[in-house]
Amino acid sequence: FGLLFGGAMDESTSIRWNMMQTGWSMFLEKPVFGSGLGAFAHSYIYQTYSHNNYIEILVSLGLVGFIWIYGSLLWVLLKSVKVYFSAHRTNLSILSITLLLVLFADDIARVRFYSETSHLFYALCYAAALSHLPQTGIDIPTLLSKVWQWLKHPSVSLKG
Repeated sequence: FGLLFGGAMDESTSIRWNMMQTGWSMFLEKPVFGSGLGAFAHSYIYQTYSHNNYIEILVSLGLVGFIWIYGSLLWVLLKSVKVYFSAHRTNLSILSITLLLVLFADDIARVRFYSETSHLFYALCYAAALSHLPQTGIDIPTLLSKVWQWLKHPSVSLKG
């Protein structure tokens, strides 16, 4: 952030800044659907990921993928904020908001797109945002039981 306010750059910051500029140029070459997974590492002199999750997704999946991923996460964040300000406030909603804001900020300097742990955190935030809602629909054990019954007796309907 110091760089944005006129501060000096050390060598690491300079390299990361150049990587972001390179990534932005790559995104502009194929802005809609991107260049494919791992394109940044395979295409330019760095031979590594972009060190910025936003750039990595823009280069890999383009604007469509970026909107899909961050739109989904923004929806979870907004849902968590709504729960926080409702009568259903829980500590999980506070955790969800905090975790998502930290992850959004950390995405500036880290590529989280390829990390399974991050996706588990996102799923946790989603579950926390919806934890106050009553369960609707069929649960997994009941669904598997119905599929098993159908496999044993194919003439039996899966409904009911």
